[in-house]
Amino acid sequence: MSIKISELPNITLPDLITTSSTGVVPIVANTGTVTTTYKTTVSNVKSFIQTGNLNVSGAITANLTSTVANLIITGNLNVQGTTTTTSSQNLSTNSSIIDLHTFNSNLSPWTSDDGRDIGLRFFWYKAGAAGTSALVWENDNSYLTWYGTGVGNANTGSISGTLGTMQLGQLLISNNTITTANATGALQVSGGTSVGGNLWVTSNTILVGPTTMSSTVNIAGTVTMSNLFVNSTATFGSTVSAAAAATINQLTVNTTSILNGTTTVNNVNPSANANANIGSTSNQFNTIFTRTVNANSIVVSNSIVVSANSTLNGTTTVSNILPSSNNTANIGSITSQFNTVFALATSALYADLAEKYVADAVYIPGTVVIFGGTEEITVVSSFADVRVAGVISTDPAYLMNSGSAGTPVALRGKVPVRVAGPVAKGDLLVTSVHPGVAQAAPAVDVNPLAVFAKSIEEDSNTGERLIMAVVI
Repeated sequence: MSIKISELPNITLPDLITTSSTGVVPIVANTGTVTTTYKTTVSNVKSFIQTGNLNVSGAITANLTSTVANLIITGNLNVQGTTTTTSSQNLSTNSSIIDLHTFNSNLSPWTSDDGRDIGLRFFWYKAGAAGTSALVWENDNSYLTWYGTGVGNANTGSISGTLGTMQLGQLLISNNTITTANATGALQVSGGTSVGGNLWVTSNTILVGPTTMSSTVNIAGTVTMSNLFVNSTATFGSTVSAAAAATINQLTVNTTSILNGTTTVNNVNPSANANANIGSTSNQFNTIFTRTVNANSIVVSNSIVVSANSTLNGTTTVSNILPSSNNTANIGSITSQFNTVFALATSALYADLAEKYVADAVYIPGTVVIFGGTEEITVVSSFADVRVAGVISTDPAYLMNSGSAGTPVALRGKVPVRVAGPVAKGDLLVTSVHPGVAQAAPAVDVNPLAVFAKSIEEDSNTGERLIMAVVI
């Protein structure tokens, strides 16, 4: 049996089996009148097969002993089976794009969802155990996900496993979505964030849960740092600096804390027992107002007012009656009321009239709210909303329904307000598309019912910050 070179492009047999005693199929070169027979060696096939198609519907088994045998295809290779296996250590291609999960050879777009995840799967062996990882585009949520371990080796439509660790030199996130809670914003970290170097924040920093930072924190809001709000516990390993007001539940600073604005705190703890001071010999407080004193020693340059419970049955003559702390004490009570208060004038440190309303979440002072949501008030996120209720009060001068549950909402008077975009003195303020943030009303007409305040500051900044405004 022999095969002519001219017949090779037309071989369509499922298997080519020789019965020759030499174990090879002769190849005959019939060029012109000369007939020469060649054995089916790699060099002979490579020399004489130049063009044509090789269509095989069965299997091809090549038993070659040559270590330099190559298969060179100058045309296209279309493999229509379900599995392609290679034992090479490296697979090289000069293509700039590798297309996965194509609809057809013409790269036509898909017309239906087949529900399959798409990606690369990695098989490995490490520390005495085999494992499988995968980098996958997930069909159900369109996420690009890295599974470090636990990926199955079946070629199924859905890939799952244990999320792995990815090491990067730098990560740039282009999404500019402003975060308003722990499930919004461009970067969402469900398990918390560990920062080994400096942390720079160019907007407000809101610490809702316990937060520990091991390096210097530099926060540049309106000036150097905007407002610092700590609803639970914050521990800073080095220096924290705030140029504006700070509202803090519990703050621990191991080195230096510089809070230039008004600071309202529930608890201030030293970094370690009996090694911290309040004030210093050269920088002393004028007056310390407190309800209870429990300390080894107290040094006060001017006066100290301690307001524990006192019962004075006779006539008491005093120059000033001071509360134990700001906005926490009452004159009289519901069950023990004064008959008549004789006074020439009354005044308050703050200038807004507020009333308590039940909110659907915890909102920081200055947040613009509307009537709505699952409770009485909620944060606003639409332009010129006529349902506007007011602004979360910082510390109201007059608080209505003070004994009821809820959050103080400034209804009248001068208060800090969160705004975005430039404002001028006298600009009318309306709600904006940024949740809880106001903006200056445009020159075009707006519904008068949507105007809730007037700016008393001139500020050309475009980012979010706090300004003073009058709620009208």
